[in-house]
Amino acid sequence: MKTLLTIFSLGFFAGLGLMWSVSAFSNNQLGTQNSDNVCSSDYQEVREPGYQLIAPLLECDAGFIAQRNTSLHTELLDYFTSINIQDTASLYFRDLNTGMWIGINEDKLFPSASMSKVIGVISAYKMYEEDPSFFDEEHIYTNQFEYTRNVPENGSEDFHLQPDTRYTVRELVRRALVYSDNEAIQFLRYVTEKKNPQISNDMVERFSMNTVNGEVTLKNYSNVFRILYNASFLSRSSSEEILKILTETTFEDGMVAAIPKDVRVAHKFGFFDRGANLDEPYRFNHCGIVYLPQKPYLLCISIPTDDLDSFRDSVEWTEEISRITYQWVVAQKSTTNSVSEDKRWTFTHSTLK
Repeated sequence: MKTLLTIFSLGFFAGLGLMWSVSAFSNNQLGTQNSDNVCSSDYQEVREPGYQLIAPLLECDAGFIAQRNTSLHTELLDYFTSINIQDTASLYFRDLNTGMWIGINEDKLFPSASMSKVIGVISAYKMYEEDPSFFDEEHIYTNQFEYTRNVPENGSEDFHLQPDTRYTVRELVRRALVYSDNEAIQFLRYVTEKKNPQISNDMVERFSMNTVNGEVTLKNYSNVFRILYNASFLSRSSSEEILKILTETTFEDGMVAAIPKDVRVAHKFGFFDRGANLDEPYRFNHCGIVYLPQKPYLLCISIPTDDLDSFRDSVEWTEEISRITYQWVVAQKSTTNSVSEDKRWTFTHSTLK
């Protein structure tokens, strides 16, 4: 496995509770679709084909009850038990064709750390959809967020934000996701709130976010990726663009290391450094969509550890969990729930926002 120095540098300030943290997404059972246009757990998801990275949700088919698959759950739980994380680590898996999901401690709260950057980017895209000129705006960075710096210089090329330099909003968005750049997401938040002071409150109301302690359950955090995949909060083009950026992130360890290079993965990791708070464990989080042809799935993992040596192990454990899941999905029969052109038109106009 490649050196983990990058993880420590990218994640060092995550424990500060960076903004755009998520605490509790609404996961109410409304029979078919909930407020974020995602099917409740026991319904099959019928989707619109024709896109690369999204699959807009058309309807929830109550005629099919998505069952939890005990074989995958058993295999994963056996592995958790073998490394003694069965009571502390969390996992959430969802088949994005059928809606079948399994979880291990999926309702346990944990600090989202840098995974919360995706929420900040979603907020920026929401403003962009209201004002298409927003992403082309240039803003001068005055080094006010240097204290959060986690992106090092790389030889002669400086990857972190430079003082007295103009950056477009689009550049900040990309840096926040591709490099997990703390300065970029902080500056992005500053810019968005300066333009729209209510944006944070709006997002809190929409996603039930907690910007204080950044805690969230893994099952609830999975909704961040589900609303992008479903294209149920942002437009199809915006949702697809965010997911495309997430396939270009520079981090290649953890769950991504177990996936063949020709399979795209839209993902975000987070490293929680407890700092001086010895009551909190270190933690490695990783969540993403694996675009296995005909069998896309969502996998989210969070593993706490007591020390940095164990943290290195947690990244390798995440890779093995991802490998177990990938091999299980590959072995399953394909199930694709798209619809014909005529039926898609009817659903699009009757069930989507």
